[in-house]
Amino acid sequence: MAELNMSNATYGRDTAGRKKLLTDLEGKINNAVKLLKGKEFTDIKNVVNANWSGVDADKFLDEIEADVSDLQNSYKKAFDIIQAALEMDAKNFAATQENVASSINR
Repeated sequence: MAELNMSNATYGRDTAGRKKLLTDLEGKINNAVKLLKGKEFTDIKNVVNANWSGVDADKFLDEIEADVSDLQNSYKKAFDIIQAALEMDAKNFAATQENVASSINR
């Protein structure tokens, strides 16, 4: 008869890895959000103000300001979606582990 020896088996989700991923991703998104209204954005506005005046110039500046704000919000929403998905995955995995453990203990 054959013997089965199992010394170590690991299957799981790395909580520390998930937290590091979220922290790193949030940092990158925050940096991107800041860059969108950084020096280059200010330079564009200054060039427009120096060379263009009137209602149409104001409207143009309002439009690019709104577009940048929309993009910033999109980045933040993307992070929220990724964070929620990773948290749901962790919750589902924990429930699966609990179900398996309860099946073994019967």
